[in-house]
Amino acid sequence: MSYFTFLRTFITVYRSGSYNKASRQLNLTQPAISKQISSLEQQMGKQLFRRNGNGKGLEPTRIADELANSLAHHIDSIEVIFNQSRATSEDVEGTVHIGGPKEFNNAKMIPAFASLAEHNIKTVLQVSSPNKVHELIQEDILDLAITERFVENSSIGYRKIYQCELVLLAAPEWKEKLEGKPITPQLLSEVPMLVYEEKFNYIHKYYAEVFKQDQIDRPVISVEDLSIIQNLLCQGVGYSVLPKCMVEENLNQGQLHILLSPANPPISTVYLLWNKNSMRKKRNVLTRDAILEEAEKW
Repeated sequence: MSYFTFLRTFITVYRSGSYNKASRQLNLTQPAISKQISSLEQQMGKQLFRRNGNGKGLEPTRIADELANSLAHHIDSIEVIFNQSRATSEDVEGTVHIGGPKEFNNAKMIPAFASLAEHNIKTVLQVSSPNKVHELIQEDILDLAITERFVENSSIGYRKIYQCELVLLAAPEWKEKLEGKPITPQLLSEVPMLVYEEKFNYIHKYYAEVFKQDQIDRPVISVEDLSIIQNLLCQGVGYSVLPKCMVEENLNQGQLHILLSPANPPISTVYLLWNKNSMRKKRNVLTRDAILEEAEKW
């Protein structure tokens, strides 16, 4: 068995944190994975992994960290070159699992998804919140994810694909009631607040950057669906902070109004994430590249 096979297995185990996940990604049995890691450890004369405290996962040793930092990029590059050289139309066909928010997918992603059908790629789209999508790609359930939440992870590749201004907005009747008064957190405390997903919401970011206030100590209405928040706002229920690109139509039709226009508005950044191990499949690379190509037009 080649050194490359051992090293690829090592990188997969390192990124996934367990033999179980690595075996699924490499389509090998756990004993085979364990044997390859043991062989590599014997050749190096160094231990690469230890069981963590609960015995359910693996913790890399310092040697493993150094080896992964030195090798990961090269292993990924070799795999891409190898896969491209042997790819055929049959290799491209199959299913790609993508996660992302409904509103952004609707507004921006349809052309990219439509182009995949030409290659007989079946797209399974998981519509969910930023936090949930981020969890799913970390767990290797998704091949790619479109999300505003991103935490550095050696197993996840990423690219910024879109940025949008965050706006403080409400229905016309609230704008009229607040007319002439300075828009402050104290004034807004008199208006019901609508929040998109409590653990990941735009209001905290807006308050921190515009009002220099980190805490919002009062009850909120939390909804994990942007379209519901849009409808509630248009019905005059209260105020919220949302990406401007998601409410352009409501603003143009006068259904919603921006309450405050700071000189440096907060920005929401959308990322495309991909599971590096899933890039071993040509269809996943093609899908990622199609999305990145479409994003250049925005």
